[in-house]
Amino acid sequence: MVKRVYEQGFLDILVDPVCGIVRELGEVPLPEEVPDSFHCVVASVSDPRQFSVWLADKIAGASGFGEVSELWAPAVGEAAERYCGNNIPTDLLRASPEELAAAGRSFLDPLEFPAFDESLFTERFPYQRYDPAAPILWARATDGEGEEILVPGSRVYLNWNQGSRRHEPRTHHIAYAGIAAGPSKDFAELAAFRECVERDVTTAWWSLGLPAQAIDPATVPGMDALRAQAPDFDIDILFLPNPEGMPVFAALVYHRGLRIPGAGFSCHGDPASGVWKALSEAFQVWISMHGVLEADGTGYRSVAEGLLSAKAYFPHQPDRRYLELAGERWENVRDLACQAQLWLDERLHPHLDRFRPAGERIALSEVPAVDMAQAWRSYRGTPSNRVATVDVTTKDIRLAGLHVARVLCPRLLPNFPSAFPVARSPRWKEHWHFHHPGNEDMRISALPLPHM
Repeated sequence: MVKRVYEQGFLDILVDPVCGIVRELGEVPLPEEVPDSFHCVVASVSDPRQFSVWLADKIAGASGFGEVSELWAPAVGEAAERYCGNNIPTDLLRASPEELAAAGRSFLDPLEFPAFDESLFTERFPYQRYDPAAPILWARATDGEGEEILVPGSRVYLNWNQGSRRHEPRTHHIAYAGIAAGPSKDFAELAAFRECVERDVTTAWWSLGLPAQAIDPATVPGMDALRAQAPDFDIDILFLPNPEGMPVFAALVYHRGLRIPGAGFSCHGDPASGVWKALSEAFQVWISMHGVLEADGTGYRSVAEGLLSAKAYFPHQPDRRYLELAGERWENVRDLACQAQLWLDERLHPHLDRFRPAGERIALSEVPAVDMAQAWRSYRGTPSNRVATVDVTTKDIRLAGLHVARVLCPRLLPNFPSAFPVARSPRWKEHWHFHHPGNEDMRISALPLPHM
């Protein structure tokens, strides 16, 4: 259920084999087990390192159910998102929080964001403690009232420690959530915000063992047709209640013969659209895991071709016993790709019951729709939420009619590989007390999600 939101004309501007930001668009061949109605499209992105130290992702993609042609624009949109997110300005302000405060500048303090627990700072840990006295680089942003606010540049941009920033302090993991592209600034900001909420809610649900409400798949429009195309898959769908009252969904697909799981999540005001978005993610994760089932699978070939980092996956294990590689405290699970790969190890599969809670399933119609644009305006306009937005659109992308936004929500939890959990945040207790008021027996698990 792909929905068109872009004007197709921008593809003519951005896609060209010689001088396009995207050199090529192509549909990806999928395993025969995948439903016929599901498609993946990949955009091959030009390499700006030919003329700069600007590091852009080599590929971007989009997947979904429906017509392949509806995926071309979202794939280019994701390419634009990564392209702009990696274009880091050279004129960022360098100052310490104390200097900014003395100058009367408004800023988001790095201490406002979720942080690592002190126990993680060992010799092997790749990040260092944040020093509030040290000057850092700041990006200009807009707060919830439309006023200028400075935000840590490392929270805005991707692949931060490159080029002239190679020796900047490494105090946190990359901010995966909260950057999005769209046909308008408002669209991009809303998409980025929805992603922040999705990751916050799913991280808390999984790590705290919070309850969820199972949805009867038979009540989801179009599900009967999907099941007919994928008879060997078990499909589970959850609604995740949360403090913000926004519809967040989880989906698990599990192939009984190959014993491969894949999970997906979404935050969407329209429940049916949210479920299908989560299912799209789940099948995409499943396909990625199928690609590392064998040593010559598509995942390992992508690493060999330089399309993915050599550290993305664990070395292939014919017996699928990946837990031995993860480390006692998951310290070797440093990438979302290898985090999902762990779930090829069937010793983890009992934990998939989190997606199959006991009790009566509800109909999808029982989940209320939410006006997400209004929810975003309300959340952004609440001063205590400390929201900031950054327009990271480059001139060439803007000329094509696209916009890319970074949204910072320091109160919300990010997603992270299990080696880098952020245990220091009051947000954990907000989620816990929403489900268990008055109960202080909260424990945070670093068990990896079957998601990437």
